[in-house]
Amino acid sequence: MPATQAPEKVAAQALYRDVRRSLEAILSGIRRDIRGAIRSLGDPDLIRYELRWRIKRFGSVERKGRERAKPVSEILAKAEDLIGFRAVCSNLQDVQRAAKVIAAALRLKHLDVRVHDYVSRPKFDGYRAVHLVVKVPLGPNAPVPQIGCEIQIRKLLQNAWAEQSRYDLYKPTGAENSRISVAMRRLSARLAEADAKANQLRRDFARRIKGRRPLSSNRVQEPRPVGEKGWQWRKRARVFAKRFCCGAWR
Repeated sequence: MPATQAPEKVAAQALYRDVRRSLEAILSGIRRDIRGAIRSLGDPDLIRYELRWRIKRFGSVERKGRERAKPVSEILAKAEDLIGFRAVCSNLQDVQRAAKVIAAALRLKHLDVRVHDYVSRPKFDGYRAVHLVVKVPLGPNAPVPQIGCEIQIRKLLQNAWAEQSRYDLYKPTGAENSRISVAMRRLSARLAEADAKANQLRRDFARRIKGRRPLSSNRVQEPRPVGEKGWQWRKRARVFAKRFCCGAWR
């Protein structure tokens, strides 16, 4: 027969299930806000990104509570990353632009957004990214007062570095681990130099799209003259505009 769970764990699981419903709704809303903010720029090439997301599982919440000697209810109320998003951008310029437009879109909804720029000021271990920490308040009858959401915005190379360092550095401490830490910091610095050069190349060679002023609805575009008979086409266009466009030709 399966062992009986402690009453505290049963209560914590029930609380997590109640909060989980709010987490799923908030995740869906913020995901929609992120995509809408980037889409509002009008040009898909301004921010090239891949978006991932997750909700922290009960096991992770419970483990963090044991490590900090705090109840699950307090972890659910104060954790900044119950909901996690990761936007992996192809260029450093994309990272900065994405952080700006996403933060602005969330603040328009009166959400508390804090920006942690680890690109300008990297962490000691070499980690580089921009984090947006969002606090989403819940109703007065909710099981917790607010939900924490973290949006990580990384460059493609730095995301690969972070994934690799996660496997290499999260090991028992020792001399070997210390040498790996130093090597990973140096690698992060090299990748940052490559990112800066790639960003400069994009600035130098990116082609600006020059738009043309659209025609108004009551104007007819004059056909382009062709050869010696170009004046005939122009005359016909003027007659057409005068007859069917109420003399709106200019």
